[in-house]
Formats: sequence, C-alpha cells, structure tokens
Amino acid sequence: MVHNSEARMDHDRSAFKAALLYGSHFFEFWKSDLNRAVVEMADIQPGMTVLDIGAGMGAAAFEAVKRDGVTVVTVEPTAFMRTIFKARVAARRLGSRVAVLNAGAQHLPVPSESIDRAWMINVVHHISDLAAASTELARVMKPGGGILIVDEDFTNESHPKYEQMKNRHQNHRGHDDRGPGDSDPVSAGHGHGPDQGGAEEDRPTVPEEHPMAIDFDTLAEHLKAAGFSDIQIRFASLAGVPTRQAMAFR
Repeated sequence: MVHNSEARMDHDRSAFKAALLYGSHFFEFWKSDLNRAVVEMADIQPGMTVLDIGAGMGAAAFEAVKRDGVTVVTVEPTAFMRTIFKARVAARRLGSRVAVLNAGAQHLPVPSESIDRAWMINVVHHISDLAAASTELARVMKPGGGILIVDEDFTNESHPKYEQMKNRHQNHRGHDDRGPGDSDPVSAGHGHGPDQGGAEEDRPTVPEEHPMAIDFDTLAEHLKAAGFSDIQIRFASLAGVPTRQAMAFR
C-alpha cells in the first residue's frame, strides 16, 4: 500500500508539473509566427490533403485550413493537446476538414499515398526511431509529395531561450519531466516554422548529449533510404529564431 501511494503521488506531481509547463507555453501552442511561416513554406495548393505531425493545439493546422478545399490530417500523442485542439475544431465547425488523431510519426493511421504535404515542427527530436518514421512518412506520401521538418535550435546561443533550455537540461539531466504519454511541453506541438527569407547560418556544432540535438545529416540519410529525393538541409533563422530544416520529396 505504501508503494502504491508513493507511485500515485509521483504520478500526480509529474502531471501537475506538466500542466504548469503546458500552461506557461499556452499561447505558443495556440498560435505563432513559426507555424505560419512553415505553412507558407509548405506551398499548399487548393484541394490538397496535408499532414501535421505533432500538431499540438492546432496552430499550423488552422493556418493550413484557410486554403480553399484543403483537408488537414493531424496526429498528436498528448491527450491534453488533443482535447483543446478538438474543442477548437468543433467551435469553428471544421470537423469535416480537420481530423485530430492520437498517434505519432512512427505509426501513422493514414492511408498509403494519401498526403500531398506534411510537416513536423519541433517534433523530430522526440522520435526514437528516425528510420521507422522516415519509412512511414514515405508510405503515406503521394508521388511528388513533400515533407518539411523544422526544429528550433535551442542549442544555438542566439536563440532567445538558449539559457532557459541550457539550464533546464543541466538541472534535469537523466530525468524526465513528462507525465505518462506526454510530449515535452516546451517543444511539442510547434514552436513554429521558417521565415522564407531567413538568413542562412553556419552548420551548428551541437553537444551530442543534448536532448534536442538532432543530426540532420543522419536524418537526411534515413529520408533517402525511405525513398525521398531532392533532400535539402538548411540551417537558417526563421520567425526570429535559429532553426534546423529538412525538406524532401517523394
């Protein structure tokens, strides 16, 4: 009984900490310049079906659905985010055009060759198996379809949250602040995407142990092995923050 009580207390503390973190970043998940920039960069055309992976509260999805005849399929593994996202979809009466699914990049509940464009914003560093995710993305993409992957580079000293994320990583090294099934509230559900005119930056040197340090060259290799082509890796300032980007076509 003591063990069970302690376990419940630990779970409650984790859930409470997660709720506080989600709350502190609420407006970033709701809407952001980065999301708008990614949607613009994705070059969505009328009538397309697009896929938003790690959609959060729907910031990028609501930008995409403004396009004529566009259908948005979203996947989001965090229940808290999905609940708010679904409420927003219902309030706007977009149920026929925006699907909110409980899933992640490695197992997409989406028919093969059904997607014209897809994106991930501040999500790729959560993926444990990049090869499996790349294969799954290739499966759902129509021939000629494109994927855009954007991560804010929190390890870059020019990022406004560099010190915050550095201190958080040092203070919690080896520990996981997330509640069961929750994504990292600082980075899940889109911080947002690219200023198309963003200046190119030097290829970053990133401490390998940093939890948000993704080797985009390795990512490109996985995308190529999965069947993507015309793969472009870019390090640029987007919406006022340094980012790492990968763009590829099926």
